[in-house]
Amino acid sequence: MINYRVYGWTDEQVAKYKKMKEKETLMLFGNVSASVQEAMSALGDDLTIYLEQARSQRTRNPVIDEKKEVKAKPKKSITEKLLGDFYTPSHKKSKEPKVDKKMVQKEMADAIKAKGMLFNSKGEPQGLTKYAMSMCWPAYHNFKKSQRLITW
Repeated sequence: MINYRVYGWTDEQVAKYKKMKEKETLMLFGNVSASVQEAMSALGDDLTIYLEQARSQRTRNPVIDEKKEVKAKPKKSITEKLLGDFYTPSHKKSKEPKVDKKMVQKEMADAIKAKGMLFNSKGEPQGLTKYAMSMCWPAYHNFKKSQRLITW
C-alpha cells in the first residue's frame, strides 16, 4: 500500500518546519539520559549558538582530511551475510524515543487552516495544495508503471 502526503507549503513554512524538526532533534538528545539533559539545560542558549556557529563553519569551509581513517568493519553473522539488508539482529535495532506526532500534526494543521490555503468554499484544492496534488499523481502513476503494477 502506498500513501502519499501532499503539502502546499510556502518557503517560509518549510523553513519553520525544518527549524521545528531541529528543535525536536535536540529534545530527543536530551531524552538519552538524565546527565545529557542536565548538561543541555546548563548550557542553555550557549548550545544553540555553538551549533549555529558549527553549521556556518561547515558550510563555508568544508574540512578535507588528507588521511582517511580506515575503520574496521564489524563482523557479520552468517544470517546477516546471507540475508543482507532483509535481516537486522535484535542487538542492532535502535530503540528511539517516541515523539508525540499527533501534537505536531495538529499544530501544523492549525497553522495551515489559519491561513486558509488548503481548500476553497467548494472543497476543491487551491493554490499550492492544488499544484502539489497535481504533481503527486504523476509520481504515483510512474511508480506503478515502473513496478509493473495494475494501472487503471
